[in-house]
Amino acid sequence: MRVLGWFLLLVGLVLAWFLLSPVVALLLALFALPLALLLAALALPVGLFLALLGAVLALLGFFVKWLLPLALLLLALWLLLSPKRPVPEGW
Repeated sequence: MRVLGWFLLLVGLVLAWFLLSPVVALLLALFALPLALLLAALALPVGLFLALLGAVLALLGFFVKWLLPLALLLLALWLLLSPKRPVPEGW
């Protein structure tokens, strides 16, 4: 991170020096285009994985929010309405 900080400081100083700023801006733009394409190619599988993970977590949240209370209510009704069974000895 220190190297990135120094690099950004130097780029900022060069860009502030208005005589060379159009040349440096053009060089940075030409350097940034392949870098952006490379990062996009690397980020695509990560983005797809994160989208899939988000969908799974959304489904899990849906099940926890809606189906878990319904399942607990159905279990409670089943326990309350099922015929009583004799209690085994020792209980």
